[in-house]
Amino acid sequence: MAKGEKDVFCQVLKDIKVPDGYSSNISRCVNQKERKLHSLKSHDHHILLHDLLPIALRLSSSKQVMCSISEHCNIFKILCGKVLKVDELEKLQYRATMVLCQLEKIFPPTFFTIMVHLVIHLPLQAKLGGPVHYRWMYPIEQFLLKLKNYVRNKRYPEGSIAEGYLAEECVTFCSRYLEDVEIIFDKPSRNLGEVHDEEFGGNYLFHSHGQPIGKFEIAKLDTNSLAQAHRYVLLHHDATITLQSEYKTILRQQMRGRRSTARDVDLQFTKTFHGWLEEVVSRGRDVTEEVRFLAQGPNRIVKRYKGYIINGFCFHTKSRERLRRTQNSGCLVNSSTMSYASASDANPIQGNVDYYGILNDIIELDYFQKFKVVLFRCDWADVTNSRGIKKDKYGFSMVNFSRLIHTGAHVIYEPYVFSSQVKQVFYSKDLSESGWYVVIRNQAREVYDMGDESTESGSRTDCFPTSSERILSSNDDEQWVREDVNEDVYAA
Repeated sequence: MAKGEKDVFCQVLKDIKVPDGYSSNISRCVNQKERKLHSLKSHDHHILLHDLLPIALRLSSSKQVMCSISEHCNIFKILCGKVLKVDELEKLQYRATMVLCQLEKIFPPTFFTIMVHLVIHLPLQAKLGGPVHYRWMYPIEQFLLKLKNYVRNKRYPEGSIAEGYLAEECVTFCSRYLEDVEIIFDKPSRNLGEVHDEEFGGNYLFHSHGQPIGKFEIAKLDTNSLAQAHRYVLLHHDATITLQSEYKTILRQQMRGRRSTARDVDLQFTKTFHGWLEEVVSRGRDVTEEVRFLAQGPNRIVKRYKGYIINGFCFHTKSRERLRRTQNSGCLVNSSTMSYASASDANPIQGNVDYYGILNDIIELDYFQKFKVVLFRCDWADVTNSRGIKKDKYGFSMVNFSRLIHTGAHVIYEPYVFSSQVKQVFYSKDLSESGWYVVIRNQAREVYDMGDESTESGSRTDCFPTSSERILSSNDDEQWVREDVNEDVYAA
Protein backbone atom coordinates (compact mmCIF):
# COMPACT_ATOMS: atom_id res chain seq x y z
CA MET A 1 0.00 0.00 0.00
CA ALA A 2 1.15 3.51 -0.77
CA LYS A 3 1.47 6.10 2.00
CA GLY A 4 -1.75 7.82 0.97
CA GLU A 5 -3.66 4.54 1.06
CA LYS A 6 -2.27 3.74 4.51
CA ASP A 7 -3.36 7.19 5.70
CA VAL A 8 -6.92 6.55 4.51
CA PHE A 9 -6.93 3.08 6.08
CA CYS A 10 -5.77 4.43 9.45
CA GLN A 11 -8.15 7.40 9.31
CA VAL A 12 -11.18 5.13 8.87
CA LEU A 13 -10.23 3.09 11.93
CA LYS A 14 -9.37 6.25 13.87
CA ASP A 15 -12.79 7.80 13.27
CA ILE A 16 -14.94 4.73 13.78
CA LYS A 17 -17.11 4.37 16.89
CA VAL A 18 -18.54 0.97 17.73
CA PRO A 19 -21.46 -0.06 20.00
CA ASP A 20 -21.07 -0.86 23.66
CA GLY A 21 -19.43 -4.26 24.17
CA TYR A 22 -18.67 -4.70 20.47
CA SER A 23 -14.91 -4.31 20.91
CA SER A 24 -12.42 -2.16 22.74
CA ASN A 25 -11.74 1.41 21.64
CA ILE A 26 -9.90 0.57 18.43
CA SER A 27 -9.26 4.24 17.62
CA ARG A 28 -6.73 4.48 20.46
CA CYS A 29 -4.78 1.61 18.87
CA VAL A 30 -4.17 3.56 15.66
CA ASN A 31 -0.87 5.43 15.26
CA GLN A 32 -1.50 7.69 12.29
CA LYS A 33 2.00 9.18 12.33
CA GLU A 34 3.69 5.79 11.94
CA ARG A 35 0.70 4.27 10.07
CA LYS A 36 0.53 1.30 12.43
CA LEU A 37 -1.90 -0.54 14.70
CA HIS A 38 -0.79 -1.48 18.21
CA SER A 39 -2.06 -2.91 21.51
CA LEU A 40 -4.94 -4.82 19.93
CA LYS A 41 -6.60 -7.53 21.99
CA SER A 42 -7.48 -10.96 20.60
CA HIS A 43 -11.15 -10.00 20.28
CA ASP A 44 -10.18 -6.80 18.45
CA HIS A 45 -8.38 -8.86 15.81
CA HIS A 46 -11.58 -10.87 15.33
CA ILE A 47 -13.64 -7.70 14.90
CA LEU A 48 -11.16 -6.29 12.39
CA LEU A 49 -11.09 -9.51 10.39
CA HIS A 50 -14.85 -10.07 10.44
CA ASP A 51 -16.27 -6.56 9.94
CA LEU A 52 -13.94 -3.57 9.92
CA LEU A 53 -11.17 -4.61 7.54
CA PRO A 54 -13.37 -4.54 4.40
CA ILE A 55 -14.75 -1.14 5.47
CA ALA A 56 -11.27 0.30 5.92
CA LEU A 57 -10.02 -1.15 2.61
CA ARG A 58 -12.87 0.22 0.48
CA LEU A 59 -10.94 3.35 -0.47
CA SER A 60 -7.42 1.96 -0.15
CA SER A 61 -7.28 -0.93 -2.60
CA SER A 62 -8.19 -1.91 -6.12
CA LYS A 63 -11.40 -3.79 -6.73
CA GLN A 64 -9.67 -7.14 -7.23
CA VAL A 65 -7.61 -6.81 -4.06
CA MET A 66 -10.62 -5.63 -2.09
CA CYS A 67 -12.77 -8.55 -3.28
CA SER A 68 -10.11 -11.13 -2.44
CA ILE A 69 -9.42 -9.86 1.07
CA SER A 70 -13.12 -9.37 1.81
CA GLU A 71 -13.89 -12.91 0.69
CA HIS A 72 -11.16 -14.10 3.03
CA CYS A 73 -12.85 -12.16 5.85
CA ASN A 74 -16.19 -13.72 4.94
CA ILE A 75 -14.79 -17.22 5.32
CA PHE A 76 -13.64 -16.57 8.87
CA LYS A 77 -16.86 -14.81 9.83
CA ILE A 78 -18.97 -17.76 8.68
CA LEU A 79 -16.68 -20.29 10.37
CA CYS A 80 -16.90 -18.38 13.67
CA GLY A 81 -20.70 -18.19 13.55
CA LYS A 82 -22.94 -19.74 16.19
CA VAL A 83 -24.78 -21.74 13.53
CA LEU A 84 -23.10 -23.81 10.82
CA LYS A 85 -24.88 -25.56 7.96
CA VAL A 86 -23.38 -28.47 6.09
CA ASP A 87 -24.31 -27.16 2.65
CA GLU A 88 -22.73 -23.78 3.43
CA LEU A 89 -19.53 -25.45 4.64
CA GLU A 90 -19.28 -27.48 1.44
CA LYS A 91 -19.50 -24.28 -0.61
CA LEU A 92 -17.03 -22.64 1.74
CA GLN A 93 -14.43 -25.27 0.88
CA TYR A 94 -14.48 -24.16 -2.76
CA ARG A 95 -14.48 -20.49 -1.79
CA ALA A 96 -11.43 -20.98 0.44
CA THR A 97 -9.56 -22.63 -2.43
CA MET A 98 -10.38 -19.83 -4.83
CA VAL A 99 -9.51 -17.02 -2.45
CA LEU A 100 -6.09 -18.51 -1.69
CA CYS A 101 -5.41 -18.68 -5.42
CA GLN A 102 -6.32 -15.02 -5.74
CA LEU A 103 -4.20 -14.03 -2.76
CA GLU A 104 -1.19 -15.71 -4.38
CA LYS A 105 -1.49 -13.15 -7.18
CA ILE A 106 -1.41 -10.26 -4.71
CA PHE A 107 1.06 -11.09 -1.93
CA PRO A 108 4.69 -12.22 -2.27
CA PRO A 109 5.55 -15.91 -1.72
CA THR A 110 7.01 -15.20 1.73
CA PHE A 111 3.51 -14.30 2.95
CA PHE A 112 2.21 -17.84 2.48
CA THR A 113 3.34 -19.60 5.62
CA ILE A 114 1.78 -22.79 6.95
CA MET A 115 -0.78 -20.72 8.91
CA VAL A 116 -2.12 -19.13 5.73
CA HIS A 117 -2.33 -22.51 4.02
CA LEU A 118 -4.36 -23.96 6.93
CA VAL A 119 -7.34 -21.84 5.90
CA ILE A 120 -8.19 -24.40 3.23
CA HIS A 121 -8.70 -27.09 5.92
CA LEU A 122 -10.91 -25.05 8.26
CA PRO A 123 -14.28 -25.73 6.51
CA LEU A 124 -13.72 -29.50 6.71
CA GLN A 125 -12.66 -29.20 10.34
CA ALA A 126 -15.82 -27.23 11.16
CA LYS A 127 -17.91 -29.81 9.31
CA LEU A 128 -16.48 -32.60 11.46
CA GLY A 129 -16.18 -30.79 14.77
CA GLY A 130 -19.08 -28.34 14.80
CA PRO A 131 -19.04 -24.69 15.93
CA VAL A 132 -15.58 -23.45 16.76
CA HIS A 133 -16.57 -21.94 20.11
CA TYR A 134 -16.36 -25.36 21.75
CA ARG A 135 -12.91 -26.10 20.35
CA TRP A 136 -10.77 -22.97 20.32
CA MET A 137 -8.25 -22.00 22.98
CA TYR A 138 -9.62 -18.68 24.23
CA PRO A 139 -11.41 -20.12 27.32
CA ILE A 140 -8.23 -22.03 28.23
CA GLU A 141 -6.10 -18.90 27.84
CA GLN A 142 -8.53 -16.91 29.99
CA PHE A 143 -8.40 -19.55 32.71
CA LEU A 144 -4.59 -19.59 32.63
CA LEU A 145 -4.60 -15.81 33.06
CA LYS A 146 -6.92 -16.22 36.03
CA LEU A 147 -4.48 -18.68 37.63
CA LYS A 148 -1.60 -16.34 36.88
CA ASN A 149 -3.35 -13.55 38.78
CA TYR A 150 -3.44 -15.75 41.88
CA VAL A 151 0.34 -15.50 42.15
CA ARG A 152 1.22 -12.95 44.82
CA ASN A 153 4.50 -14.48 45.94
CA LYS A 154 6.66 -15.17 42.89
CA ARG A 155 8.98 -17.34 44.94
CA TYR A 156 6.19 -19.92 45.37
CA PRO A 157 3.98 -19.71 42.27
CA GLU A 158 2.50 -23.21 42.64
CA GLY A 159 1.51 -22.65 46.25
CA SER A 160 0.04 -19.24 45.45
CA ILE A 161 -2.13 -20.73 42.71
CA ALA A 162 -3.29 -23.55 45.00
CA GLU A 163 -4.17 -21.18 47.85
CA GLY A 164 -5.94 -18.73 45.55
CA TYR A 165 -7.95 -21.46 43.85
CA LEU A 166 -8.94 -22.97 47.21
CA ALA A 167 -10.03 -19.57 48.56
CA GLU A 168 -12.24 -18.95 45.53
CA GLU A 169 -13.81 -22.40 45.83
CA CYS A 170 -14.66 -21.73 49.48
CA VAL A 171 -16.22 -18.35 48.70
CA THR A 172 -18.20 -19.89 45.84
CA PHE A 173 -19.51 -22.67 48.08
CA CYS A 174 -20.63 -20.22 50.78
CA SER A 175 -22.24 -17.83 48.28
CA ARG A 176 -24.68 -20.51 47.16
CA TYR A 177 -26.36 -20.35 50.58
CA LEU A 178 -26.91 -16.57 50.51
CA GLU A 179 -30.37 -15.25 49.68
CA ASP A 180 -31.18 -11.94 48.00
CA VAL A 181 -27.51 -11.45 47.15
CA GLU A 182 -26.33 -11.10 43.56
CA ILE A 183 -23.48 -13.48 42.90
CA ILE A 184 -21.61 -14.47 39.77
CA PHE A 185 -23.92 -17.43 39.11
CA ASP A 186 -27.18 -15.45 39.05
CA LYS A 187 -25.85 -12.13 37.83
CA PRO A 188 -27.91 -10.97 34.83
CA SER A 189 -26.15 -10.54 31.52
CA ARG A 190 -24.99 -7.12 30.42
CA ASN A 191 -27.73 -6.37 27.90
CA LEU A 192 -30.51 -8.57 29.22
CA GLY A 193 -33.04 -5.74 29.04
CA GLU A 194 -35.70 -7.27 31.31
CA VAL A 195 -37.44 -5.15 33.95
CA HIS A 196 -40.16 -6.04 36.42
CA ASP A 197 -42.24 -2.92 37.10
CA GLU A 198 -44.57 -3.46 40.04
CA GLU A 199 -46.07 0.04 39.99
CA PHE A 200 -48.35 -0.53 36.98
CA GLY A 201 -48.18 -4.30 36.88
CA GLY A 202 -45.76 -4.20 33.94
CA ASN A 203 -48.58 -4.11 31.38
CA TYR A 204 -46.52 -3.02 28.38
CA LEU A 205 -47.85 -3.16 24.83
CA PHE A 206 -45.95 -4.70 21.90
CA HIS A 207 -43.31 -6.27 24.20
CA SER A 208 -41.71 -2.84 24.46
CA HIS A 209 -40.57 -3.26 28.05
CA GLY A 210 -36.86 -3.17 28.69
CA GLN A 211 -34.32 -1.78 31.10
CA PRO A 212 -33.99 2.03 31.23
CA ILE A 213 -30.52 3.50 31.67
CA GLY A 214 -30.23 6.33 34.16
CA LYS A 215 -32.97 8.44 35.69
CA PHE A 216 -36.03 9.47 33.71
CA GLU A 217 -37.23 13.00 33.08
CA ILE A 218 -40.83 14.17 33.10
CA ALA A 219 -41.72 15.86 29.80
CA LYS A 220 -44.81 17.20 28.10
CA LEU A 221 -45.39 16.26 24.47
CA ASP A 222 -46.52 18.85 21.96
CA THR A 223 -49.72 18.30 19.98
CA ASN A 224 -48.03 16.89 16.88
CA SER A 225 -45.78 14.48 18.78
CA LEU A 226 -48.67 13.24 20.91
CA ALA A 227 -50.83 12.58 17.85
CA GLN A 228 -47.99 10.83 16.00
CA ALA A 229 -47.11 8.56 18.92
CA HIS A 230 -50.76 7.74 19.70
CA ARG A 231 -51.61 7.04 16.06
CA TYR A 232 -48.64 4.68 15.68
CA VAL A 233 -49.91 2.65 18.63
CA LEU A 234 -53.46 2.50 17.25
CA LEU A 235 -52.47 1.50 13.72
CA HIS A 236 -50.36 -1.42 14.93
CA HIS A 237 -52.70 -2.82 17.58
CA ASP A 238 -54.59 -5.99 16.65
CA ALA A 239 -57.70 -4.86 18.53
CA THR A 240 -58.27 -1.98 16.07
CA ILE A 241 -57.88 -3.89 12.78
CA THR A 242 -61.64 -4.26 12.25
CA LEU A 243 -62.23 -0.59 13.02
CA GLN A 244 -59.46 0.41 10.62
CA SER A 245 -61.09 -1.52 7.78
CA GLU A 246 -64.45 0.02 8.63
CA TYR A 247 -63.12 3.57 8.56
CA LYS A 248 -61.27 3.02 5.27
CA THR A 249 -64.54 1.84 3.72
CA ILE A 250 -66.27 4.99 4.98
CA LEU A 251 -63.53 7.20 3.53
CA ARG A 252 -63.69 5.51 0.12
CA GLN A 253 -67.43 6.15 -0.02
CA GLN A 254 -67.03 9.77 1.05
CA MET A 255 -64.20 10.47 -1.42
CA ARG A 256 -65.64 8.52 -4.37
CA GLY A 257 -66.79 11.58 -6.33
CA ARG A 258 -63.59 13.58 -5.88
CA ARG A 259 -61.40 11.53 -8.22
CA SER A 260 -59.41 10.47 -5.19
CA THR A 261 -56.67 7.88 -5.48
CA ALA A 262 -55.72 5.13 -3.06
CA ARG A 263 -52.91 7.35 -1.84
CA ASP A 264 -55.33 10.16 -0.99
CA VAL A 265 -57.49 7.74 1.00
CA ASP A 266 -54.46 6.47 2.93
CA LEU A 267 -53.32 10.02 3.74
CA GLN A 268 -56.76 11.01 4.97
CA PHE A 269 -56.98 7.81 7.00
CA THR A 270 -53.61 8.52 8.63
CA LYS A 271 -54.61 12.06 9.54
CA THR A 272 -58.02 11.37 11.03
CA PHE A 273 -58.28 7.77 12.27
CA HIS A 274 -57.38 8.51 15.90
CA GLY A 275 -59.93 11.33 16.04
CA TRP A 276 -62.65 9.21 14.40
CA LEU A 277 -62.00 6.32 16.80
CA GLU A 278 -62.29 8.59 19.84
CA GLU A 279 -65.56 10.02 18.53
CA VAL A 280 -67.07 6.60 17.77
CA VAL A 281 -66.20 5.21 21.20
CA SER A 282 -67.49 8.31 23.01
CA ARG A 283 -70.88 7.83 21.30
CA GLY A 284 -71.31 4.48 23.03
CA ARG A 285 -69.96 2.05 20.40
CA ASP A 286 -69.78 -1.47 21.77
CA VAL A 287 -66.03 -2.16 21.89
CA THR A 288 -63.71 -4.02 24.21
CA GLU A 289 -62.29 -2.40 27.30
CA GLU A 290 -58.85 -2.43 25.68
CA VAL A 291 -60.07 -0.40 22.68
CA ARG A 292 -61.91 2.00 25.01
CA PHE A 293 -58.71 2.86 26.86
CA LEU A 294 -56.76 3.16 23.61
CA ALA A 295 -59.36 5.45 22.06
CA GLN A 296 -59.18 8.03 24.82
CA GLY A 297 -55.50 8.52 24.10
CA PRO A 298 -52.41 8.60 26.31
CA ASN A 299 -51.40 11.09 28.94
CA ARG A 300 -49.58 14.11 27.53
CA ILE A 301 -47.07 13.82 30.36
CA VAL A 302 -44.47 11.15 29.51
CA LYS A 303 -41.27 9.70 30.92
CA ARG A 304 -38.18 10.48 28.88
CA TYR A 305 -35.01 8.38 28.95
CA LYS A 306 -31.54 8.83 27.48
CA GLY A 307 -30.69 5.15 27.31
CA TYR A 308 -32.53 1.84 27.00
CA ILE A 309 -31.60 -1.85 26.88
CA ILE A 310 -33.91 -4.17 24.95
CA ASN A 311 -33.61 -7.29 22.78
CA GLY A 312 -29.93 -7.66 23.65
CA PHE A 313 -29.05 -4.15 22.41
CA CYS A 314 -27.95 -1.12 24.42
CA PHE A 315 -29.30 2.11 22.91
CA HIS A 316 -28.26 5.68 23.72
CA THR A 317 -29.75 8.88 22.38
CA LYS A 318 -27.60 11.04 20.14
CA SER A 319 -27.19 13.68 22.85
CA ARG A 320 -26.05 11.11 25.44
CA GLU A 321 -23.26 9.69 23.29
CA ARG A 322 -22.01 13.03 21.98
CA LEU A 323 -18.86 12.96 24.13
CA ARG A 324 -18.50 9.18 24.28
CA ARG A 325 -16.24 6.89 22.30
CA THR A 326 -19.07 4.43 21.63
CA GLN A 327 -21.90 4.64 19.11
CA ASN A 328 -25.21 3.24 20.34
CA SER A 329 -27.68 5.49 18.54
CA GLY A 330 -27.84 3.69 15.19
CA CYS A 331 -31.26 2.14 14.52
CA LEU A 332 -32.63 -0.22 11.88
CA VAL A 333 -36.31 -1.01 11.41
CA ASN A 334 -37.71 -3.36 8.80
CA SER A 335 -41.23 -2.18 8.01
CA SER A 336 -43.98 -3.19 5.60
CA THR A 337 -44.58 -0.15 3.38
CA MET A 338 -46.95 0.72 0.55
CA SER A 339 -44.98 1.96 -2.47
CA TYR A 340 -46.67 4.23 -5.02
CA ALA A 341 -45.26 4.68 -8.51
CA SER A 342 -46.92 8.11 -8.73
CA ALA A 343 -49.58 10.21 -7.02
CA SER A 344 -52.24 8.65 -9.26
CA ASP A 345 -51.12 5.04 -8.78
CA ALA A 346 -54.23 2.95 -8.05
CA ASN A 347 -52.32 -0.30 -7.41
CA PRO A 348 -49.59 0.32 -4.84
CA ILE A 349 -47.14 -2.45 -4.03
CA GLN A 350 -46.57 -3.54 -0.46
CA GLY A 351 -43.11 -4.66 0.54
CA ASN A 352 -40.58 -4.68 3.36
CA VAL A 353 -38.21 -1.74 3.52
CA ASP A 354 -35.19 -1.22 5.78
CA TYR A 355 -35.21 2.19 7.45
CA TYR A 356 -31.96 3.53 8.92
CA GLY A 357 -31.98 6.19 11.60
CA ILE A 358 -30.27 7.88 14.54
CA LEU A 359 -32.00 7.71 17.93
CA ASN A 360 -33.03 11.12 19.23
CA ASP A 361 -35.55 10.48 21.98
CA ILE A 362 -36.97 7.66 24.12
CA ILE A 363 -40.42 8.15 25.65
CA GLU A 364 -42.79 6.01 27.67
CA LEU A 365 -46.47 6.62 26.94
CA ASP A 366 -48.93 6.00 29.74
CA TYR A 367 -52.55 5.18 28.89
CA PHE A 368 -53.74 6.31 32.31
CA GLN A 369 -52.21 3.41 34.26
CA LYS A 370 -53.89 0.80 32.04
CA PHE A 371 -51.22 0.36 29.37
CA LYS A 372 -47.70 1.57 28.77
CA VAL A 373 -45.59 1.54 25.64
CA VAL A 374 -41.99 2.60 25.00
CA LEU A 375 -41.32 4.44 21.74
CA PHE A 376 -38.10 5.49 19.99
CA ARG A 377 -38.01 8.71 17.99
CA CYS A 378 -35.34 8.75 15.30
CA ASP A 379 -33.96 10.88 12.50
CA TRP A 380 -34.71 8.64 9.51
CA ALA A 381 -32.60 8.73 6.35
CA ASP A 382 -34.55 9.08 3.12
CA VAL A 383 -34.61 5.48 1.87
CA THR A 384 -37.07 6.36 -0.91
CA ASN A 385 -34.54 8.44 -2.84
CA SER A 386 -31.07 7.77 -4.18
CA ARG A 387 -29.91 10.98 -2.53
CA GLY A 388 -30.57 9.41 0.87
CA ILE A 389 -29.50 5.78 0.38
CA LYS A 390 -27.40 3.87 -2.13
CA LYS A 391 -25.00 0.98 -2.52
CA ASP A 392 -21.38 1.45 -3.47
CA LYS A 393 -19.56 -0.65 -6.06
CA TYR A 394 -18.86 -3.33 -3.46
CA GLY A 395 -22.47 -3.59 -2.31
CA PHE A 396 -22.18 -1.79 1.03
CA SER A 397 -25.28 0.16 2.06
CA MET A 398 -24.64 3.88 2.48
CA VAL A 399 -26.96 6.51 3.96
CA ASN A 400 -26.98 10.30 4.01
CA PHE A 401 -28.52 11.94 7.07
CA SER A 402 -28.70 15.35 5.45
CA ARG A 403 -31.71 13.88 3.58
CA LEU A 404 -34.36 12.96 6.14
CA ILE A 405 -37.94 11.72 6.05
CA HIS A 406 -40.61 11.56 8.77
CA THR A 407 -39.03 14.46 10.63
CA GLY A 408 -42.17 15.03 12.67
CA ALA A 409 -42.83 18.51 11.28
CA HIS A 410 -46.28 17.45 10.01
CA VAL A 411 -48.86 15.39 11.83
CA ILE A 412 -48.92 12.70 9.11
CA TYR A 413 -45.23 11.88 9.61
CA GLU A 414 -44.20 8.80 11.57
CA PRO A 415 -40.99 9.51 13.51
CA TYR A 416 -41.82 7.00 16.27
CA VAL A 417 -41.34 3.22 16.35
CA PHE A 418 -41.72 0.63 19.10
CA SER A 419 -38.59 -0.15 21.06
CA SER A 420 -39.11 -3.86 20.37
CA GLN A 421 -38.94 -3.27 16.59
CA VAL A 422 -35.51 -1.70 16.54
CA LYS A 423 -32.27 -3.47 15.73
CA GLN A 424 -28.89 -1.85 16.13
CA VAL A 425 -26.49 -0.66 13.46
CA PHE A 426 -23.53 1.67 13.53
CA TYR A 427 -22.12 3.96 10.89
CA SER A 428 -18.63 4.54 9.50
CA LYS A 429 -17.97 7.89 7.87
CA ASP A 430 -17.14 7.68 4.17
CA LEU A 431 -14.05 9.78 3.47
CA SER A 432 -14.62 10.00 -0.28
CA GLU A 433 -18.13 11.51 -0.21
CA SER A 434 -19.17 14.17 2.26
CA GLY A 435 -22.26 13.38 4.32
CA TRP A 436 -22.36 9.65 3.51
CA TYR A 437 -21.95 6.82 6.02
CA VAL A 438 -21.41 3.08 5.56
CA VAL A 439 -23.89 0.90 7.46
CA ILE A 440 -22.57 -1.93 9.65
CA ARG A 441 -25.04 -4.24 11.39
CA ASN A 442 -24.59 -5.35 14.97
CA GLN A 443 -25.67 -8.69 16.40
CA ALA A 444 -27.64 -8.83 19.64
CA ARG A 445 -25.93 -10.28 22.67
CA GLU A 446 -27.40 -13.27 24.52
CA VAL A 447 -29.59 -14.15 21.51
CA TYR A 448 -29.57 -17.69 20.15
CA ASP A 449 -30.88 -19.30 16.99
CA MET A 450 -33.71 -21.65 18.01
CA GLY A 451 -34.18 -23.13 14.54
CA ASP A 452 -36.58 -20.60 13.00
CA GLU A 453 -35.55 -20.35 9.38
CA SER A 454 -37.48 -17.11 8.90
CA THR A 455 -35.37 -15.18 11.40
CA GLU A 456 -32.18 -13.50 10.39
CA SER A 457 -28.94 -14.91 11.71
CA GLY A 458 -26.40 -12.18 12.06
CA SER A 459 -23.69 -14.71 12.75
CA ARG A 460 -23.84 -15.98 9.17
CA THR A 461 -24.02 -12.59 7.47
CA ASP A 462 -21.07 -11.91 5.21
CA CYS A 463 -19.14 -8.77 6.03
CA PHE A 464 -18.75 -8.30 2.25
CA PRO A 465 -22.37 -7.84 1.08
CA THR A 466 -22.16 -8.90 -2.53
CA SER A 467 -21.11 -12.30 -3.73
CA SER A 468 -17.54 -12.23 -4.91
CA GLU A 469 -17.55 -15.71 -6.43
CA ARG A 470 -17.95 -14.27 -9.92
CA ILE A 471 -14.99 -11.97 -9.41
CA LEU A 472 -12.82 -14.60 -7.78
CA SER A 473 -13.52 -17.21 -10.46
CA SER A 474 -12.82 -14.89 -13.37
CA ASN A 475 -9.71 -15.62 -15.39
CA ASP A 476 -9.45 -12.19 -16.95
CA ASP A 477 -5.96 -10.79 -17.26
CA GLU A 478 -5.39 -8.28 -14.49
CA GLN A 479 -2.61 -5.77 -14.06
CA TRP A 480 -0.96 -6.73 -10.78
CA VAL A 481 2.07 -4.44 -11.07
CA ARG A 482 1.82 -1.32 -8.90
CA GLU A 483 2.88 1.74 -10.88
CA ASP A 484 1.66 4.34 -8.36
CA VAL A 485 4.35 3.68 -5.70
CA ASN A 486 8.10 4.16 -5.58
CA GLU A 487 10.29 1.24 -6.49
CA ASP A 488 12.00 1.24 -3.08
CA VAL A 489 8.74 0.60 -1.22
CA TYR A 490 8.37 -3.06 -0.23
CA ALA A 491 5.61 -2.95 2.41
CA ALA A 492 2.78 -5.31 1.54
